[in-house]
Amino acid sequence: MKGLYFESSAGNRYFYHNGNGFIFPADYIQEDIPEPVYNPPKADETTVREQLEERGFRELILEMSMACNFRCRYCCYGEHYQNTRNHGNELMRYETAKEAVDFYLSHFETSGRGNIWRNPIVAFYGGEPLLNYEVIRQVVEYIEVNYADKDVEYTITTNGYLLTEDKMDFFVKHHFSLIVSFDGNRENHDRNRVDLSGRGTYERVYRAVRSFKNRYPDYLKFGISLCFDYRTDLTALDAFIQQEKLFIVSMSMISNTDTDYYEQFTEEEKEHFMEQYRMFKKRYLEKAFSGDPTLFTKGILPALFAFEYLEFGTHSVYKEGRPQGFPYTGCCIPGEKLYVTVDRKIHICEKMAPEFSIGDLEKGLDYRYMAKLERIMNSNYDKCSQCDYSRFCNICYARSTNGDELKIPENYCNERKEAVLELLKCYTDIMEQKPELFESFAADYFERLHEATGNIVD
Repeated sequence: MKGLYFESSAGNRYFYHNGNGFIFPADYIQEDIPEPVYNPPKADETTVREQLEERGFRELILEMSMACNFRCRYCCYGEHYQNTRNHGNELMRYETAKEAVDFYLSHFETSGRGNIWRNPIVAFYGGEPLLNYEVIRQVVEYIEVNYADKDVEYTITTNGYLLTEDKMDFFVKHHFSLIVSFDGNRENHDRNRVDLSGRGTYERVYRAVRSFKNRYPDYLKFGISLCFDYRTDLTALDAFIQQEKLFIVSMSMISNTDTDYYEQFTEEEKEHFMEQYRMFKKRYLEKAFSGDPTLFTKGILPALFAFEYLEFGTHSVYKEGRPQGFPYTGCCIPGEKLYVTVDRKIHICEKMAPEFSIGDLEKGLDYRYMAKLERIMNSNYDKCSQCDYSRFCNICYARSTNGDELKIPENYCNERKEAVLELLKCYTDIMEQKPELFESFAADYFERLHEATGNIVD
């Protein structure tokens, strides 16, 4: 029986059952609790096509620009990430974007039974997409004239430098989910988010964020995406976010996959950061134990800690909706997302290295190659099928990219297991003292997150 025993801070013993996702008192467990039996089909062209028909084309992402007016020091296209593309100057042509839209929307309703319950999503990505604003405007107008019967949702992620009032008005008029990449307080932002001359961009981006919030104070489809690393002062960052009343849709540690970015930090800097992190986690748990509703509404605590707890607390079976082909990992079926680049190629997602293209606009999707990629990922099944933590696995194609091969990072499994065990313990501590906490506040938080991002959190 797959799963693990663990103990809460109060000394109560539990068993997490990996087969069905539930937590039981340790003395309740019986060996005859049934476990789902997975027999993933061998991936070939037919099965991948069938899987995609079942899951559907969920989102179209358009690489509007390979160019960017920033040179963020942690950018995945920069010097610290050797296996991604370099910065370029190319912009997506309107004809390319139009063809991509036609391909996506013509297949949306027929590509998957799951699409019956969701709206099409068209996302504008970069580089910096506002360098190609005119084509964005043309694409939206094309969709609203030619696909008026489809309730298309739009989303854009921008660095905010070119976010003028006329663009704000256009995005609000067309109900965009508008995400600004903004690293918060001046010190944290300017340390990494610099322009082509190496100068900090805080002033310009801050003015844009404030201008939008003043112009549209009640617009909920707006938030910031924030990055941090070992030099981030979490206390200063939290004070800034609370002062400005900003809603964080994503707060991410800068990626440590396939990069030398973290070689710059000393052990002292890492330990100092972890001291801050532990302090904020203690603060989060104290608020949770006291039932403080600001746990989900103020500062960085919601984005830094709450999401995983909420996701676990509001789903009796964690990650139950995984595709049949990937019961043990966090992989999607290739093609669920369609990331179309300026050179007309189609990729699994915006985070994948360019070597792994799954098709192009001329020939469509390459199901034979998609099946090959799925077989490579499935080669880990022998190990994954025996894992006591597999429901919590979030490894995917992008996280497995290592140069021109797909390989699970060496330390991933152990690090993930440590994180999962800590999550289970803390979640159970909260539930022992405040069992109603997540039910009381989670729905509002998820609704706000969905409004801001335009995507269903799943």
